[in-house]
Amino acid sequence: MGTNIVWNTCPNRAKEERNAMSPFFIILGSVFLADLIVWGLGTRWVRRATRPWRVAFHAYMAFQFLSLAAIVAGRVWEWDLDAIFPVYGYSIVFLWHLLLLPVALIIALVALPGSWVKAFLQRRQAAPSEPLPGAPMSRRDFLAASTALTPPFLSLALGAIASEQLSQFRVRKIDIPLANLPPALDGVTIAHLSDLHVGRFSNGKVLDAIRESTNALKADLVTFTGDLINDSIVWLPEAVRMFQEIDRPVYVCEGNHDLIDDPAAFYHQLKSARGINLLLDETETVSVRGQGVQLMGLRWAGRARKGRTDTPQPTVESSLAALLRQRDPSAFSILLAHHPHAWDAAGPIPLTLAGHTHGGQLMASENTGFGPLMFRYWSGLYTREGAALAVSNGVGNWFPLRVGAPAEILHLTLRRA
Repeated sequence: MGTNIVWNTCPNRAKEERNAMSPFFIILGSVFLADLIVWGLGTRWVRRATRPWRVAFHAYMAFQFLSLAAIVAGRVWEWDLDAIFPVYGYSIVFLWHLLLLPVALIIALVALPGSWVKAFLQRRQAAPSEPLPGAPMSRRDFLAASTALTPPFLSLALGAIASEQLSQFRVRKIDIPLANLPPALDGVTIAHLSDLHVGRFSNGKVLDAIRESTNALKADLVTFTGDLINDSIVWLPEAVRMFQEIDRPVYVCEGNHDLIDDPAAFYHQLKSARGINLLLDETETVSVRGQGVQLMGLRWAGRARKGRTDTPQPTVESSLAALLRQRDPSAFSILLAHHPHAWDAAGPIPLTLAGHTHGGQLMASENTGFGPLMFRYWSGLYTREGAALAVSNGVGNWFPLRVGAPAEILHLTLRRA
């Protein structure tokens, strides 16, 4: 759902684009098939429920199927669905298809063999075993209907929680001890933002609140580590406006979501915007309290499709090698990297700031959840001899629900160890 289809006039390029989209269409087709499987088995399970519950189930499944089709069509044909589709509607579509549908599908597939066996035995019986019309529901029928109806009701409830949560974030204060910190930088503060994902879930008033909170910190530096927009370049002007209303220059590296729609337009608009310093395997040295601080922006190592050139895409290692060649030994270096695993190859850079993980998004506890399952470093401060890494949960949202991983602005204070 995050990539436009652009057929290029060059036959080889067009073929490459179609090949790149093949996995997307395979996954998308599987999601639609899962919807139909759950819908079909759920129809059987709710057949003994009262008419209002049956109607509600079918209305819910039709809404999910048609909404997903509309969102996909909107991406392909560039419809402005965000103007007419409410945030709550987006929330329950995302929650259903990315969180609850897999669970419902597993339940359906586990129950499917039993349904086949039951249907086979019923056909072999001389008399039909179906209850007479008007007869009360059996315990088995009640459990079957409850199984079919619980995931939809859960998505509706979680959608309400998510819609409220989208406007909430915290300011998280972290002291970073560094043994080789220049004395002049002891106590220097950094407002570190990441993963705004300006788009359907992060826009309008919440951006104003983020800007106000950032300005209130009066930090010496303001940094941003990627995913400024979610999946459409049309949101970039609103993101740029927010950055330009921050009362410090903002030093930015790119993230993977920034490259989904139109990387060339993304680069052009940010490079030409006042107050925004987009660093693409580039560095910029500024004076903080009389001490040189070198900001080093790492490019995302993935492949961008629309608007890309024939220039080979960089790897993390090649980008870091290019940055390290630009390193000024007399300055204090700060690496801006979207993916926190770049820290493993950061070498002598004393401080790395990153995002991308959303703190794990759904965490049962501090160390249990998607964070440690997917990343070596997923939230907060990590240290090793002579270096530190600060990973932000991100202050915006591409997925509407967070559990145990609140959206945040990091307020970092550098300390001499």
